[in-house]
Amino acid sequence: MAEVDNPEFPVTDVAPAAVDPAYPVGMKALFERYRPDLIIPTGSEELPQLAVLAEAFKPYAGPSAPHGRIVISSAWPTSIAGDKYLSMPALEAAGVAVPRYAPATDFPAWPGSVPVRPGGSR
Repeated sequence: MAEVDNPEFPVTDVAPAAVDPAYPVGMKALFERYRPDLIIPTGSEELPQLAVLAEAFKPYAGPSAPHGRIVISSAWPTSIAGDKYLSMPALEAAGVAVPRYAPATDFPAWPGSVPVRPGGSR
């Protein structure tokens, strides 16, 4: 990741990747430094992390943040939304039509080819 060199964004910074063990500490430092009013996650792997950290970061939210909070769903729904396989039964249970699905481990001796997608987005 790199800082943005654009006059439209006079203040930018670099955050650790959500999969980096330093993510919580790095995000806390950024919250303390900037006291943001709004956080926009840019990857699905950030959602469960921020959902868990949101309550801990509440004291560092900016003055315009709604009720001094980061607005994000709780950890359980964001974890499901960030995993393609877990999303399928949740959508199906809510009455949303979904294609047939199964974990890749259900196809060890499948004759022919089987399209396989990763569970996360990256």
